[in-house]
Amino acid sequence: MNAMTITHPTNPDITATLGFDHAIKFFVDITSKRRRFSYSAIEPGYDHERPLWGALRFLAAHGFYTEDDLHDALSGLQDGTIDELPERVQQVGEVVWAFKRAAD
Repeated sequence: MNAMTITHPTNPDITATLGFDHAIKFFVDITSKRRRFSYSAIEPGYDHERPLWGALRFLAAHGFYTEDDLHDALSGLQDGTIDELPERVQQVGEVVWAFKRAAD
């Protein structure tokens, strides 16, 4: 299992651990002082047809970035590298590449 942890941009008490595991596929575990939210192949609501897209949207739904930032990062990564992305979407690009590396 390969994983990366990121901190919520507006609340340092909220973190997300994300990655890939052969048993639970692409996963995200969001934790705060009071709650935990999970996205994985063993959780209800997992997008089995587009699991990576589901994980990326799960992070957006929990405020780690906006869906517009996600789309901008994906568009930018098609044509360039993370360093070439606008600063506001570079972390989104890093998340995308972390998922890719974890699944390789």
